[in-house]
Amino acid sequence: MLPLGGLLIIIFIGWVANKDLVRNQITNNGNSFNKGFNLYYTVVKFIIPFILLLFVLNLLGIIHC
Repeated sequence: MLPLGGLLIIIFIGWVANKDLVRNQITNNGNSFNKGFNLYYTVVKFIIPFILLLFVLNLLGIIHC
């Protein structure tokens, strides 16, 4: 259940939550990590959900990686 919960959280952060809200939380209202935020957001939105989805499907026995 933990990987499924992580998948749902990362989908919420990447696709549902407002990007400005996420930026303010991650960068401490613009005080740090400004340059790396766009890379972080791209990874959170596209790469991590795909990897977690593969992991969950592998745990369920639907695919074998």
